[in-house]
Amino acid sequence: MSDLRGAAPVTHTPTQPLRVAVFASHLHGAAALVAVLANPALRVVLVATDDPSNPICNPTRRVWQHGASDELRDAVPAVARAAGLSAWTGGINGDDFMAQVRVASPDVLLATVFGQRILAPLEYVAGRAYNLHPTVPGLALAATRGASPFERAAAVGASRVRFTIHRMTPQFDAGEELAHSPEVAPPKPGAVLAFLAATSPMIGTFVADLFPVILRRDGLLV
Repeated sequence: MSDLRGAAPVTHTPTQPLRVAVFASHLHGAAALVAVLANPALRVVLVATDDPSNPICNPTRRVWQHGASDELRDAVPAVARAAGLSAWTGGINGDDFMAQVRVASPDVLLATVFGQRILAPLEYVAGRAYNLHPTVPGLALAATRGASPFERAAAVGASRVRFTIHRMTPQFDAGEELAHSPEVAPPKPGAVLAFLAATSPMIGTFVADLFPVILRRDGLLV
């Protein structure tokens, strides 16, 4: 069963769909994007994703080290195209992308499986940003911080992992934990891609169910 942690005070109650920028890649990113697109109270206005051929997204230390097939590369862009959106694959803190951010005018940002440090877009949404990251039950977010969370979970002997939505800060994986997915067994060595495929439906359900609740508790949805 998912659980929801305390959130910030109410600050904003829009009457129009909340404008969401999604920074995501791979199978879990696609599942999260599908979940946000399906909610009529949310409107995805901007999508950014990894290009695993570009060193800017740190592919050799992240999920892409386990495989970067065309299908996996296109997981998020394909969902975006089906919704009439494009997916940005370049740097996200420079002037070119920030010009697109200003045009799209997102209210909030959701990230998962994304390889760049999000700085300028985080400032644009005034900190109204959330990240989804693997964690170990009973341990702080820092235990799995960074590019290789499953390897870090294995290093501490974790027998269960879960996925956590937390507030985004300029530091990687460092904000307040807001919601946790059900716990699952961690991936076995060499089986990360199979694990991500098997848990993608859970990620979609988790985001569909808990992300709107967090936004309401933060006063961003009525």
